[in-house]
Amino acid sequence: MAGEKSDDRREAKFLLQAEAAELLRCSIATVKRLRLTRRLGYYRGRPALISQADLELYIASIKIRHIRMPGPPGTYATVPADTRPRPFKLLTVDEAAQQLRRTPATIRIWLRSGKLPYIPGKPKRVDETDLSAFVLCKDYQAGTGPEPPGMADFLQKKHADKVDEIRQRARTYFLKRRMPRILSTAKRYKPQG
Repeated sequence: MAGEKSDDRREAKFLLQAEAAELLRCSIATVKRLRLTRRLGYYRGRPALISQADLELYIASIKIRHIRMPGPPGTYATVPADTRPRPFKLLTVDEAAQQLRRTPATIRIWLRSGKLPYIPGKPKRVDETDLSAFVLCKDYQAGTGPEPPGMADFLQKKHADKVDEIRQRARTYFLKRRMPRILSTAKRYKPQG
């Protein structure tokens, strides 16, 4: 029994820089910079290998949350999110909005108000695990109405409405230009009585 591994330990998984960049939703150059500044652990060699555990530790260490401070309204402080290293899948604000059928602006409000921890940067990223934990808590109310602004169907309808409005303006414009000529022609053919 001494030679067997316990079931609760996972086997170490190693990733290349490109794979780590894909998981972190950033560029390979950013992963390289994180490695060289010693913010992200790695194994030296060609190619440099990054363990999944190091990525999880890095994500847990950079998550932040906003908290309301006493004083004037709208005063917030940024604090670490106090999360443990765990498997992750990062989503952008737009992707999180699509999953929850909310607008990206609503997700940003939740991030600013401290309801959701996030990873700073451009774009801001949200861990899917944190998102599902937020959905399961009592502060969240599911969206049941029509699709919110920002969704594909809404944008298509908005575009079609804009095209119809432009066409109507063009018809009105050309009709106004032709109206004097139409009236003068009508006067010539008007029966005298």
